[in-house]
Amino acid sequence: MNKAITVVSGLILGLISVLFLAPLFQGFIANLLLNNASIVTENIHLSVQFPVEEGVSIFTYSIVFLSLLFATIIFIEISSYFISTSPSESVRSILIIFNLVNLGFIIYSIIASIFFVLFENSFDNNFIKVLNLSGFSYIQKLIVALFILLIFFSYISFSTNRLRKLIPRIQQQKSDKKTR
Repeated sequence: MNKAITVVSGLILGLISVLFLAPLFQGFIANLLLNNASIVTENIHLSVQFPVEEGVSIFTYSIVFLSLLFATIIFIEISSYFISTSPSESVRSILIIFNLVNLGFIIYSIIASIFFVLFENSFDNNFIKVLNLSGFSYIQKLIVALFILLIFFSYISFSTNRLRKLIPRIQQQKSDKKTR
């Protein structure tokens, strides 16, 4: 397969996963746990919208918010498995690019959440509404956001290290096949 087609295929699959499939998973979780959750189209992606109400546990809202990132992690883990088992070099390359797009989405989501907490009066965001509903002080909200940042960046570090270890192994398998 042509290298340009491989790169474009990986990008398209990665964008489909973060723009459509992960929000669908979040919408499924939101519909299971909350009332009045809906999946809407915003610009070029799907988004889950729901009212933030006082009678619902902050734990429930946390599960709904984090389900978008959990779906992305599931996609990364599944594709990492197929990277290590696929005999096709082009499929492995597509999956590596797919992983990088998904990791980039996690980084973007976490950094955006930190900015929402830092500048909470400037944004009307469900993440901020839930933190306000919790009754946390500004410092406590920052600590929660930084804790979430720490957890997901630890996962990103783990995942990128695994990718870095897989790439030389894949190249070794490729060179072994050429010498046979």
